[in-house]
Amino acid sequence: MKVALDGNRIVVSAIVGLKDARRLLKRLEANIALLEDEEKDSGDEEAAN
Repeated sequence: MKVALDGNRIVVSAIVGLKDARRLLKRLEANIALLEDEEKDSGDEEAAN
């Protein structure tokens, strides 16, 4: 299983069973949170300019 951020995208490569699907879900949720934080930060910068 490979989960990585590439700019503003999450890149996933995996073949998973149930146990690994749960791990994948947790990794996706963590990466989504990172992307949301980046989006908020870039929005704050745009509002300041």
